[in-house]
Amino acid sequence: MNFYEKIAHIYENPVNSKFYKSIAEELCKLIKKSVGNRNIFSILELGAGTGYSTEILRKYFSEAEIWATDPSLKMLKIAKNKNISKTKYIVLDAENIQTFKIKFDLIFGNFCYHWFTLNIASQLKNHLTHNGIIAFSIPVNLPDGTLGNKLLLKIYKNIKKNYFLSSKHRLKLKNLLSEFAEYNLKTHIFSFSETRFSKNWAYILRSRGSWYYLFGEFAHEAENLWYKYTSHKNKIPLNWHVLLLIGLPFS
Repeated sequence: MNFYEKIAHIYENPVNSKFYKSIAEELCKLIKKSVGNRNIFSILELGAGTGYSTEILRKYFSEAEIWATDPSLKMLKIAKNKNISKTKYIVLDAENIQTFKIKFDLIFGNFCYHWFTLNIASQLKNHLTHNGIIAFSIPVNLPDGTLGNKLLLKIYKNIKKNYFLSSKHRLKLKNLLSEFAEYNLKTHIFSFSETRFSKNWAYILRSRGSWYYLFGEFAHEAENLWYKYTSHKNKIPLNWHVLLLIGLPFS
């Protein structure tokens, strides 16, 4: 069972809906600006989850056929119940994209690329139509003195000191961009803040997979440290920095 099968029941909530949809909106605006009057008739969505971003894709590309894929059947069942028109739902890991025999005008992923196998971007160009593009929103690690960000860094350093914990070099902007060397890129950093009660943050970060992504098998220890460090705090602000990326393969 993959990780998101386990958290599908808590992933779908109003806070996450606002979070993922706001990022998808910004990415779709950038796509529209990039393609101009060019029509997009076919979209492959990777990591579609419960359909938050699929709803936004339908809003911006009303005529397109959407293939919404995700490795979690439970997630896709929730998405399918939203009755998004002209959408097919397929259980698929992004790494198995070669199973598609058709090409797409747009390959899209909202807040999921960092979960994929390293350098998967090079495979995607083989599944694009002429002038087809890729579009991803990806969290990046930028210097930030906001309380929530400092607490996460403190937890990371604590766990890395006591256990073997690989660094998340992939969240560094320079490293991410190097994965897209075969594309002509348009990029934008979308930054925004959320302020929540400390206990709510622990649950929200769990529902988004953040503890697991950052700390792997030590996710439970990380969440316990969060409770320890925030026991005397009320509301905590946390900043998100998201790379919005549009890529057209070099000829």
